[in-house]
Amino acid sequence: MTWTAELHYTAVGLTDSDTKALAKALAGADVAYAAGRLRIQLEVEAATLKSAADSALRTAGAATGLLKPNRLQILPTDEFIDQALRPEPLDLIGITEIAAEFGFSRQRAGKLADSPDFPAPVATIASGRIYTRASVKAFQQRWEATRSPLGGRQRRHLAPTSEKATTPS
Repeated sequence: MTWTAELHYTAVGLTDSDTKALAKALAGADVAYAAGRLRIQLEVEAATLKSAADSALRTAGAATGLLKPNRLQILPTDEFIDQALRPEPLDLIGITEIAAEFGFSRQRAGKLADSPDFPAPVATIASGRIYTRASVKAFQQRWEATRSPLGGRQRRHLAPTSEKATTPS
């Protein structure tokens, strides 16, 4: 039976030549890289789902080396094609919608989206970066739980000192 496997990796810093080398090493596989995310889609022949998973991981692992996949999807190829022809819609939002969700200006939402803790955009189109609503909601919950109620920077927590500093007389 023919199976289609899709493996996803976090791979910050890959170059075009790295991606081309992976595509060459995985002849016949679809290799895509954007925004620190690597996706490899390949077909394997196997009798069972487990043997298909083992084969896909072994084949991709030979090309990717130390990278470990953070997502693996395997379907019979005909089901994979059917799913590709009718994808489930993603709930996507841009900076304007993020600003409305947080009650900020677009500029403030854009600055917040630049922070390293903010989720990575799923794509960047002509109108700007777009995100999944679920990832932004998860960030918003973490952010609201840790931000200072007074605004501004978080307070520094200094250890209390038991002795007062003395000045020489």
